[in-house]
Amino acid sequence: FSASGAAKGTMDKAEVDMAASLLRVGTMLETPSMCLAMEEVDAETPLDFVSFGTNDLTQFILGASRDDGSYIKHYVDQDYYEADPFLELARPVLTTIERAVGALRSRKPNVSIGACGEACSEPQSMLRLLDAGVDYVSCSTLFVRRALLTHAKHILLKEK
Repeated sequence: FSASGAAKGTMDKAEVDMAASLLRVGTMLETPSMCLAMEEVDAETPLDFVSFGTNDLTQFILGASRDDGSYIKHYVDQDYYEADPFLELARPVLTTIERAVGALRSRKPNVSIGACGEACSEPQSMLRLLDAGVDYVSCSTLFVRRALLTHAKHILLKEK
């Protein structure tokens, strides 16, 4: 993570102890290149949390836009997509997230990992994100109850 060396140097000069600081530092992962950069994070990288932006990742990875609603329906009808990829995460997007989560967990096991976007309010996508190792989702207030129910279902499924 190229900025971590510069940030650490500046913090050292300012005599800032990040471990004792109340400030938590995180980043949004909205491009495939930022997801791949998680393979460069090490234990010393000052990173407390990350959040995957599923809408932007879907756009970048699939080359699709949420503004292309009529085309997406056509792609679903033609079996190019199983479902609207902004609601149900497409396999390439989920694979990218899984790879980044694995890299982060192996280097910084206590980092908090979240996801936001349209897919985070859909139960099937949320279950897949939780299975991938995501700790929390951010969704519209309209879908908070559904997210809580989905999380409870995930816990019950894991107990079986």
